Amino acid sequence: EKRFHTVSFSKIVTPVKSGEQSLRPSTMLCSYIPPQGGGRGKGWKTNYPSYFNNNFFAEVEGDAFKKYYTASRSQTLKVLPLPDAGRPRDFAGQIGACKVTVTATPTVLRAGDPITLTIVIDDYPFPEVFQLPDLSQQAAFTHQFSIPPKQSSGRIEGLKKTYIRTLRPLAQDASAIPSVRIPYFDPVSKSYGVAESGAIPITVKSAGMVTAFDATMSGAGPLKNHIEKNAQGLRANFTGLEAIKNSALTGFQWLLVLLILPPIGFLIFYLASAKRRLLKKDPVKSRAAGAMKRFQKGVSKLSRLNSNADSELALAELDDVVRSYFADKLNLVRHAHTFEELEQSLRDRVDLEPLRDVYTGCEYEKYRGRKPKPNRALLIRQAEQCIQTIDPELS
Repeated sequence: EKRFHTVSFSKIVTPVKSGEQSLRPSTMLCSYIPPQGGGRGKGWKTNYPSYFNNNFFAEVEGDAFKKYYTASRSQTLKVLPLPDAGRPRDFAGQIGACKVTVTATPTVLRAGDPITLTIVIDDYPFPEVFQLPDLSQQAAFTHQFSIPPKQSSGRIEGLKKTYIRTLRPLAQDASAIPSVRIPYFDPVSKSYGVAESGAIPITVKSAGMVTAFDATMSGAGPLKNHIEKNAQGLRANFTGLEAIKNSALTGFQWLLVLLILPPIGFLIFYLASAKRRLLKKDPVKSRAAGAMKRFQKGVSKLSRLNSNADSELALAELDDVVRSYFADKLNLVRHAHTFEELEQSLRDRVDLEPLRDVYTGCEYEKYRGRKPKPNRALLIRQAEQCIQTIDPELS
């Protein structure tokens, strides 16, 4: 008939080899303020100060904290080896039964266009440690599809974990997306099983053609620089007698300098170290704060390129600059997110349509084989105007 306040901590650990494994005792240092009157009245709650591990603050505002050091018992785990009988050929060490469902968007597209796969893992008791098999290492996928090497991590909702993957059909003969197989060992039934999704039929049309009209550069004509003459010519430097005047500071002036200089120095140091302090305190927020500045620097560098420069290299750099901005601003993986994922995450907040050509058009040649001639200056201008418009909304 005693009232207790319980604080629970959980941590998932995975043994890497079979046999007996010893767990050392877990320890905890805690403190609380004893209730008045020597008893625990109704509604009494413990108070855990953040500084209870510092003996200097043994008493704060007249309240004395009582400290307790406690430890759990040591434990021994017996880890059983996985059986060899019935082990699937592509088993990768996944423990625990699960279900997998896959949806694809779109299913009618042109060769080289991206397909967004939504892979949902359900009924798995520990989604935090679940690892999706690498699709880029499976011949069923790589034979007819191109898969980015870097992928975003899954999103956890209860016992469900959702992955977003991107595929690009290499040719028109790709007629279906292969099933996603997840071999596992079920410790309940002590047998192997396979969670498998169904194949998804797709229709791949021939790649679109870019005409010379689409690649025509717009503009009134080449820029011309005009040199203007300076009618005043060169002016001689001269000094007067005041240059040799004694300029030593008076005692009162020195006093002002000594009073003003330390605060000014501290203010300069505080402002100069603001970025470094933010980087240590919150690296994600620090990268987001400097995303626009780095984007403007990258666009400025691209704008200075000669019009005769390698168009493919310039567009690849523009693609990298835009993806780097969103990766820093929204804490994404730079070359793993797609335009469709960006639209889903931002939804009705901003208009991303001007950036569609940057995400899809810049990779046109890589997947479609025919070299287009996109309007590089127009893409750069569209990307700069779009991001300057949406940056205040994301800040």
